[in-house]
Amino acid sequence: LGVKPDKYTFNGLLLADVSAEEPRRALVHYALMRRALVLPDAATFDLLARALRGTGAGALAVELAREAVEVRRELASAGLFRKAAGETWKPRRHARRGRAGRRKTQVLDAGACDSLLLACMHAAPEWRERTCVAARWLWEHMQQERISATGYACAAMVHVLGSEGDFDGAKRVFEQAGSPRPQILWAEIIDVCNKCGDQSFAVSILGGGGDTNGIRAMKGAEHEERKTSPDK
Repeated sequence: LGVKPDKYTFNGLLLADVSAEEPRRALVHYALMRRALVLPDAATFDLLARALRGTGAGALAVELAREAVEVRRELASAGLFRKAAGETWKPRRHARRGRAGRRKTQVLDAGACDSLLLACMHAAPEWRERTCVAARWLWEHMQQERISATGYACAAMVHVLGSEGDFDGAKRVFEQAGSPRPQILWAEIIDVCNKCGDQSFAVSILGGGGDTNGIRAMKGAEHEERKTSPDK
């Protein structure tokens, strides 16, 4: 019929791959999407991250997102942009600037960044180094594009930085998170504090008006410590 697949076609395939727990097939469909010159969007990378989360290779989804961001920027700077899915590249006389222009060329949104960073939390040992690089790039990209970091994105970043041994970086991310912070974020910063031997950081924040999620996380950590410590 001469109907060309568009981003909705491929995103539908990726959704089916996520439901069927087929990460390899998801990568194949993404490769076909790029070969067809269809630009991926935030939904594409949200789905890719969800597909790869259980494989320990979540960093790969971030790397593919980074590639797409760079391609989109190159097209925008050259005055080329796909106006609608399925169309060929067309020249544009005037590139949009300011916030409107940034939205037009932006690939990721807060939801996609959530999924990508959460996928990085489950890195396999052989992916650990690439995951740190990928997560750091994504966090910096979010700051540059003014993409709001949710509490879950912050928790994932704290986890990645803490696993890398960058405790100061993990603390800075925690401090940047808005209140009320979700319990998962408190659990991650408490874990980081335990690893670096600086439990006073979490206690000082709680003492300065910490929220109920922090208190629950602290009590949960104390309960786990009692369970695992030897009887005296």
